[in-house]
Amino acid sequence: MTGMGATTIDPEIGRALDAGLDDALRDEMVDFTRSLVDIPSPTGEEGAIAAHVAERFAELGLVTELQEVEPGRHNVVARWPGSGDGPSLLFNGHFDTGMSGREEGLPFGLRPKATIVEDDWIYGLGVSNMKVAFAGYLGAIRLLQRAGLRPSGDLLHQP
Repeated sequence: MTGMGATTIDPEIGRALDAGLDDALRDEMVDFTRSLVDIPSPTGEEGAIAAHVAERFAELGLVTELQEVEPGRHNVVARWPGSGDGPSLLFNGHFDTGMSGREEGLPFGLRPKATIVEDDWIYGLGVSNMKVAFAGYLGAIRLLQRAGLRPSGDLLHQP
């Protein structure tokens, strides 16, 4: 332990994780982000994006459940069981966007259509709040799996 709340990472684990960082994972995360942005998800209409995220998490081997909280509104609960009885890590987030993207006069960055522009930036409604986070969760889990690592506690996604 080094300092308040800081821990050191075994160099072998660090190398194993670094080995998983490649163009294929980057491309997978970019494609997933773009697919999420391309699914309109205004408040009250999160069903399609929830189904998409549940499908991708299931492909990673997570146990997933779609929870319909109201008609057309879904949450995704996903769990990657840990290897022991260590602490669990909870990822969470929301699917809805404050706007529908159908409002008049919106610039391209506020429409539900992913656009990549100069310097590889992705623009589109919800990309930074918070659709890109789900691609980050996918990437983190994929890195652990590629390194042959399984946390001792569960990894969870809940709303």
